[in-house]
Amino acid sequence: METLDLANTWDICLDFLYPKEYAEGLVEFLKQNKVKRVLDCACGTGFPAVHLLPEQDFSVVLSDGSKEMIGKAREKIQKYGFDATVQNIKWQELDRHFKEEFDCVLCIGNSLVYVDSWGKNTVNPAKAKAELGIALKNFYNVLKEGGFCYIDTTSRKEFENPFGSICKQFGKKKINGIEYSLVWLMGHDKKNKVRSWNPQLLEWRNGSVVGKQSHSLKSYLLDHEELEEMLHSAGFSKVDKYVKIRGEDHYDIFIAHK
Repeated sequence: METLDLANTWDICLDFLYPKEYAEGLVEFLKQNKVKRVLDCACGTGFPAVHLLPEQDFSVVLSDGSKEMIGKAREKIQKYGFDATVQNIKWQELDRHFKEEFDCVLCIGNSLVYVDSWGKNTVNPAKAKAELGIALKNFYNVLKEGGFCYIDTTSRKEFENPFGSICKQFGKKKINGIEYSLVWLMGHDKKNKVRSWNPQLLEWRNGSVVGKQSHSLKSYLLDHEELEEMLHSAGFSKVDKYVKIRGEDHYDIFIAHK
């Protein structure tokens, strides 16, 4: 199996996480809320921006704090021939680049909790919480009055799991002609406020495993009550919890209104 960096592994994970219905559901949701200008501030390798860019109703800007992710996103934008701004910007610095110009800020893929630890197997919870507050304030600052931030986060179902570790099996899927299976191992250290995530990607050929790719990452363990409190502290006037989007089966969605 070809050795995959975290960006390429995540790109494959997206095929397991998000069915076509999710992109359609997200487009419907944004149109229903009369969104015109979007900042996908955790654009990763280009999802969901590549599904929004063909829509004539939207103007989409892509940004991410990871150079590796941005590199993959730029490749996709060029491949599909889209005209879009793609920038390597940390969340804590968004308002240095943008003013109050977006109807919606998107932060999907449970990305928020990695504010200070993406790509690392270590996290400083106190520092991560402080950086979260700065990031959320930046989300607020780049929104137009009346705009909203869409954040998905660790699901309530995962939090309610009575065990310290959770195993999620996604089964097999053929992607770009290669058959993969995906397993996620997750752990919650509630005392120290640390969440661990270990995605394991297996490549199959003729019914046998021919390769394995594994990563180990840690992030801040952000519970829902704390997220809501931090959103209000950042200035958001109203927070809608557990919003339903067709095709989203893994994370819980929070909509924070400016």
